[in-house]
Amino acid sequence: FKFAKDKTTDTYAVERYTKESNRLLGVLDRRLEGRDYLVGDDYSIADVAIFPWLQALDFYEGKEALEYSSFTNLEPWVQRCASRPATERGLKVTGFGD
Repeated sequence: FKFAKDKTTDTYAVERYTKESNRLLGVLDRRLEGRDYLVGDDYSIADVAIFPWLQALDFYEGKEALEYSSFTNLEPWVQRCASRPATERGLKVTGFGD
């Protein structure tokens, strides 16, 4: 989105991937309803694998286009994942941490 949205005149591709991303965000949002993590109460490999995808939405400037704020369970989960000590260290190493 960040690097190619202005380089295409094909609205089909932009609409298709925006809708698919919204669908996936909806699946995650519903899964997190009443849960701290994706597989219940414990942090798992599922959280480790999916967290960076959502964390990257800031970098790729996609939150507004995806109406990210309408998915109320996502940001609290992202913050829980980001605040884990190992995640904080990993984000710093990659340049994505403070």
